[in-house]
Amino acid sequence: PSMGALTSFLFQKSESLVDEESAAAVAATATTDSTIEKADKNLEYYYKVTGKKAALKRERKRAIEAASNQKKSKKVRFSKAAKSEDETDRRGINYEISKNKGLTPRRKKEQRNPRVKHRRKYGKALVHRKSQTRVAA
Repeated sequence: PSMGALTSFLFQKSESLVDEESAAAVAATATTDSTIEKADKNLEYYYKVTGKKAALKRERKRAIEAASNQKKSKKVRFSKAAKSEDETDRRGINYEISKNKGLTPRRKKEQRNPRVKHRRKYGKALVHRKSQTRVAA
């Protein structure tokens, strides 16, 4: 083999390698393009779903605001006759009424804590008991 034939052989090999590399690059870009298209489709679906949820959320919020505005507009002073008609929309009872404790005196903190209360009571009973018995010497 002569030098010219060798260089032409190497040149042909390098061209085929370049062709293979470019084909691989084209294939890679094609797969990335298809991946990008899939990602775009997924994003479109995501935005579609989140858009629906956001729209539902906005609708719910508007409905709640409309209902509260209606209740505010109804809070006009009524006569006794009007009150009897609107008995279905009553206020609930409060804590004081539900517990029905009445008038109770203010208690010391020791009395409010049962563990401490009984501990003090036991200490007092020990002192009382010691005063009744003789101390063994």
